[in-house]
Amino acid sequence: MNLIKKIKGLKLAALLLAAMTCVMAGAENRVYVKPFNIVDETPVVVPVFMDNDVDINSISFRIDLPDELELVGEPERTDRLTNSQVILFRGVAVAVNTYEAPVVGNSGAIMTLKVKVKDGMLTNKAVTFGLSKISMGDVNNKVVNTQKSMTADVMLGEQPEYVFSGSAPEAVISAGETFPVEVCLSNNFAMGGMQFVVKMPAGFDIVNTDITHSNRLSLGTRLLKFKQPDGSLKYVVSDISSVNIADAGEGPLFILYVKAADNYSDYEGKITVSNVEVSTVPDGSGHTVSVDANGFEVKVINGGRYLADAEAVVAGLRSDLAAALTTIASEAADVKDNFTGADITAAIDAIETAAREAAASKTLQTVYESVVTEPAAAVSASIEQLVADAKAAQKAFEDEVARKAANDAAYQASLTEIQRLTDKLNEMRQTAAASYPDATVDTQVAAAQAALDKAKAEADAARAAVADEGNYSYAVDTAAIEALIKAVGDEAAKQQAAADAEKARVAANEAAHNAVLDEIAALQASLDATKAAAAESYPDADVDKQVAAAQAAIDKAKTEAAAAKAAVKDEGNYSYAVDKATIEALITAVTNEAAKQQAAKDAEAKRVADNEAAYKASIDEIAALQAALDAMKTKVAATYPDADVKAEILAAKSAIDKAEAGANAAKSSVILAGNYNYVVDKAGIEALIKAVGDEAARQQAATDAEKARVAANEAAHKAVLDEIAALQASLDATKASAAESYPDADVDKHVAAAQAAIDKARTEAEAAKAAVKDEGNYAYAVDKDGIEALIAAVTSEAAKDQAAKDAEAKRVADNEAAYKASIDEIAALQAALDAMKTKVAATYPDADVKAEILAAQSAIDKAEAGAAAAKSAVILAGNYSYTVDTEGITALINAIETAAEAQRTAANEAAYQATLAEIQHLTDKLDNMKALIATTYPDVNVDEAIAAAAAAIEAAKNGAADALAAVKDEGKYSYTVDAAAIEALIDAIRTAAAEAQAALDKENARVEANQAAYEEAIAQIDALQAALDAMKANVEENYPDADVTAEIEAAQAAIDNARSEAEDALEAVAEEGTFAYSPDTDSVDALIAAIETAAKAAGIVNIEADAAKGILYYDINGRRVINPERGMVVIRLTPDGQVTKIIL
Repeated sequence: MNLIKKIKGLKLAALLLAAMTCVMAGAENRVYVKPFNIVDETPVVVPVFMDNDVDINSISFRIDLPDELELVGEPERTDRLTNSQVILFRGVAVAVNTYEAPVVGNSGAIMTLKVKVKDGMLTNKAVTFGLSKISMGDVNNKVVNTQKSMTADVMLGEQPEYVFSGSAPEAVISAGETFPVEVCLSNNFAMGGMQFVVKMPAGFDIVNTDITHSNRLSLGTRLLKFKQPDGSLKYVVSDISSVNIADAGEGPLFILYVKAADNYSDYEGKITVSNVEVSTVPDGSGHTVSVDANGFEVKVINGGRYLADAEAVVAGLRSDLAAALTTIASEAADVKDNFTGADITAAIDAIETAAREAAASKTLQTVYESVVTEPAAAVSASIEQLVADAKAAQKAFEDEVARKAANDAAYQASLTEIQRLTDKLNEMRQTAAASYPDATVDTQVAAAQAALDKAKAEADAARAAVADEGNYSYAVDTAAIEALIKAVGDEAAKQQAAADAEKARVAANEAAHNAVLDEIAALQASLDATKAAAAESYPDADVDKQVAAAQAAIDKAKTEAAAAKAAVKDEGNYSYAVDKATIEALITAVTNEAAKQQAAKDAEAKRVADNEAAYKASIDEIAALQAALDAMKTKVAATYPDADVKAEILAAKSAIDKAEAGANAAKSSVILAGNYNYVVDKAGIEALIKAVGDEAARQQAATDAEKARVAANEAAHKAVLDEIAALQASLDATKASAAESYPDADVDKHVAAAQAAIDKARTEAEAAKAAVKDEGNYAYAVDKDGIEALIAAVTSEAAKDQAAKDAEAKRVADNEAAYKASIDEIAALQAALDAMKTKVAATYPDADVKAEILAAQSAIDKAEAGAAAAKSAVILAGNYSYTVDTEGITALINAIETAAEAQRTAANEAAYQATLAEIQHLTDKLDNMKALIATTYPDVNVDEAIAAAAAAIEAAKNGAADALAAVKDEGKYSYTVDAAAIEALIDAIRTAAAEAQAALDKENARVEANQAAYEEAIAQIDALQAALDAMKANVEENYPDADVTAEIEAAQAAIDNARSEAEDALEAVAEEGTFAYSPDTDSVDALIAAIETAAKAAGIVNIEADAAKGILYYDINGRRVINPERGMVVIRLTPDGQVTKIIL
């Protein structure tokens, strides 16, 4: 039953149901929507579809929205509805009437709705969107639809995504091998169920008992396998104890262990995982979402097939190499040791090793071409080449023996000729040394010797060049070498004659060079004397340039003389002559230039002094003009204080500054050359200074007349201001009197009018004054009569306004008193409501009486608003009139307590039912756990743990009933199920079962391990028994006369004892402990070996004893044995003719 619940949400169930429905009902007339998703707050367009097999003229339905969704706007028609077919929409009801023509077509969307998630309600969950009260009318208005309602799942928020995959895309295996396929899942929603289909090559199977779960799966997860008609396997994954198989996450789920067919011979195959369907965990409403997930493939590669092919190739190569070596030994005997094929053997071994390593690492199939095929082809070619090379080497060996003998003879002839020429060179060298002592002929001797060495080297090279092949053919160039030897004597004679001539040339050149140096020294002395004389006679002259030119000429002569000597160091005659005339002219130029420069400097000093005196005269004249200007400025300031003659002063000052600048410029222009000639414009500047005084006198006369006009205007303006001030004082006194006599009167308007007239007069007076600021005479008069009339109106208007104010004050006071009475009555009702709220809050703390309190408060607020409205209505005129509904409001206040009591009773009952539901959930969990234990751990007993959990659940039921009875008349139901403790007791059942199962598995494993160890010990003992039996047979055949009974019995006793000890050790660990017995095989092997040792020893002793009895021994070739050795095979012949072959 639980399993059916688990997988009912899968698409497969829906598809089967749909298929069955279609078969039973045939075509449908229906209106429906398809499942859709809403991922965010953006509205989505939901098509409303209609399938019809008759013409439809009318459609109506109701939209059933879950709490989380709302409609946006109105439905919009599709092209299946014409403009004349109107959609009527009221809230969630939709109707379509098509009087002129039926709906277009037989399938597809007829309209679209816009749906969105309500604000704040977007969570990851599935909800149900439905249509109900569906009606489809045909052209006769007959209802033709069979489906009256429908629902569609809507996934809100993040969408479930399940990515199914294998951790490895391929598996390399051998026939009969079992290998793992790790199944992984990446999911963003918890998984509630899953199914998939596995298709494999023929003969493959999945070993159910070896399926390994990862820790991502819940403890109770099971994989049920169903074999399909086509040979594929269908798996359904579920958990009978939990709705959640795996949380959101990624990574392995489980490992399937696949066993390949024992006779699998294909190179490659594949395992396909397909038809994957996954469902989410049901939400609080039981909704699940089914998702198709892509499957995956695992490529299966038969590594064993590839390895078998590789081993066959290696065997063929080894056979080919053996045949090639046989051919070489026969046809190339002299060189066969050089053609062993070791590298080819290594290459074959390398192919075999690489193939096995690649097979072991599961990569042989990918590298077969490079690891086997290509290297094998290269090895085959190498084998063929090995045979060809060996045959060629054999022929070359035979040709080489004859060639080397001929080359050795020719080489010795070359060496004899070279030695003869060497002796001739030595004789010529001795002759040259004695006859020509100054000659150096090492170069010629070296050339001859180099030719001899070259000849020897060439002979050696010629011989070396044919060490391995070719014929020696070198011939010494005797004629050339003899010519080089003769050149030694010729060169010695030539050099001796040249040496004598060179000595005479060197002496002559040295004498000529010394004469030149003496002449240059005399010129240097002349220059030094001239330079000293010029410095004394012409101290201001600068003749460094002329001295440097003369010195450079002398230095050049010295350099050229040295270069001339160096030029004839090795050959030629010295011929340099000093240019004495030129150097003497340069020395004379020093004196001439000094005299010329001194005269020029004396003339310049006089010009500078004259210019300075003329400049000083100009500056003195300018200073006098400046003093005159300063005196005029002082006079004007004292005599004409109101005159402004800055411009005239500036003009005179500018002329003086200009004259000073002109003098300075004239001086600057003759600093280097020329004579100073500037003249100051004294008359012009004096005229400008006089103009300053004239202008000051004129301005002072005009200023005195203006001062008299301004004084007269100021006096007239002050008289006007005094008159305005008197009017202002009259207005202020009248305003104060009215405020005291008529305090409530409003005469601000009249005061303002009078004040405005006074302010206007003041403004006009100021304007009249401003108008004659620079010229003209003041002539303004105040309108005194008009202002006094405005002041009198203030008093008369105040008396009139006070009378009206007194009447209004009485009306307002009466209305305020009536309004306060209403407010006091309302305040009493508010106090009663507040008291009721306090009472309910204390007595019924969990009651929700907001609506009742709101109703009473609204009535009070309404009364307060009515009173306020009545008061507002008479703010300006009229009398207050309002009556409070005290009786109605009191009834609403009393209704609050009635509602709170009803809610207390209902809440207690709901809380009790919630407790029972929680207890029932724990009961279901206990039942599921019992079913899980019965399925998963059928061999363990956990009745005690189950009873403990059941008792805790029963106690919770009784506690809840008692708690409800205690609050029958008053109080709040309060009982908490200790769910954690009960769930711990339920979980303890699984823990106890797992521990019991683990203990049982551990004990079974211990017994099996002990049995295996015992059987291993028995196998060793059986092997010892077989060895003893073989030894007994050996002794009986080879040592028939030896008596080794004691040794055999000792060995047999040891074997029997070991068998008994093994059985005892197994019996000792029947209930607990680990079998740890191991037979002493070394000791028993020693006892068995001692049997043959004793038999051999007994045989030798018998030989010595039998010789006296006439028993004879022979070797296997028929020769008599006199002194046999231990281990020898002999034939024993007794006097009666019996023959026996034995081993000593």
